[in-house]
Amino acid sequence: MAETPSPSAEDPQKELIRSLHRLEGHVRGVALMVESGEAYDDVLVQLMALRSAVNRILALYLVQEMESLLRGAAEGAGSGDATASPLSPSSPSEPRERAPDTEALERGLERLKRSLTLVLKRS
Repeated sequence: MAETPSPSAEDPQKELIRSLHRLEGHVRGVALMVESGEAYDDVLVQLMALRSAVNRILALYLVQEMESLLRGAAEGAGSGDATASPLSPSSPSEPRERAPDTEALERGLERLKRSLTLVLKRS
């Protein structure tokens, strides 16, 4: 029996957008709690839940970016001349030159590393 892929497996961006919309609704609910004078403890619990939801969405976004980078690298690795290594020079006197897909992967990983550093500094 074939498994039906989950909606998130079909389109990661839709999963992210759905999570953001749920968060938006939660924020509105907490704002209404504050406006109506709900108990301090109840509001505090909901604010902590919001923080947790933001962290989950942030992790989801970073994982999706990493998966995208890895997919791009895997697709790039399947193309080109199978006999030549992208890191090896054409001749001993030529400087080593990286394949464009390797450079794109390195730029993406560097961007992801900067993002993680920023997130960890602010958490």
